[in-house]
Amino acid sequence: MDCVEEPVNVLVLSESLKPYDEALLGVGLNSRGFSKIGELVECLPALVCAGLILDIPSVMKAESAERDRLFKLTQSLPILRARVERNGRAVFLDDVDHFIHNCKNVCPSRMRTVRRYSTRLNVLISREDDPAMTKTRPANILNISSKGCYVHTLDPVESSAFIYLKILELANTTPIFGLIRWSKPWGEKHVLPGMGVAFLDITDEQVREIESGAHFIPDPLEGRSESSPG
Repeated sequence: MDCVEEPVNVLVLSESLKPYDEALLGVGLNSRGFSKIGELVECLPALVCAGLILDIPSVMKAESAERDRLFKLTQSLPILRARVERNGRAVFLDDVDHFIHNCKNVCPSRMRTVRRYSTRLNVLISREDDPAMTKTRPANILNISSKGCYVHTLDPVESSAFIYLKILELANTTPIFGLIRWSKPWGEKHVLPGMGVAFLDITDEQVREIESGAHFIPDPLEGRSESSPG
């Protein structure tokens, strides 16, 4: 039994909403747009929605506390990343058909449809303001999917912060831009410290290599909700 009935309602967060109104015509989605995170969060409790479309530049401009509140409230929703190009056209950075499928058929508590792999990868991490990665910290990735990963690190981390990740074992080591969606500090019982990272900007080549499962071990715990990065 589906979680939602037709029509499918999604929320759009973007400083420029018109390009998304045009892009969503004919794809079977009803959208309601918000130009500011605060406005979306304020209205969210009264809204019935099945997914969230995020304009990445707009999210990046928001304050950390606002991003944190947004992702806590929408962590169970399918997310479609997008941006508006210079020609004024909205482009989607993820598979739209996959997003629509999740919106129509996947309950928040159901299994993810993106495969996750346990692994042991070496990664270098830098802050949002260091895209050249001149000041990096070493860490390890313990599980990964094309949507995100879990990074094991003893360093303190801040949820809702943006980071760059350079995964050394990938054939293409172009830094991946990501968002820390949640974190676990050192000292919690029976918990490895680290952070769940959602990939926001990743190359097609990297996606293909990750999804191929090459050099990775299938995770026996595969099947947590789509909202969990990695």
